[in-house]
Amino acid sequence: MRNWSTIKMRKLINHFCNKGTRVVLTGSSDQSLVCGELSKNIVNASNLAGKTDYLLLAALIRRASLVIAPD
Repeated sequence: MRNWSTIKMRKLINHFCNKGTRVVLTGSSDQSLVCGELSKNIVNASNLAGKTDYLLLAALIRRASLVIAPD
């Protein structure tokens, strides 16, 4: 998220959620509040920032059909 503005990221999340895609936001616990705001009031968007360990993150990525990440 450090490379994209929160406005652009929220538009991207809305785009996929409006098509019925489930969006899962991950990151450090420091990013939890921002991810919470990004996913707030959006159906199909979940904030797992600060709530995943490396094994869970690897499992999420393995099951994902698309991963969008910063540089």
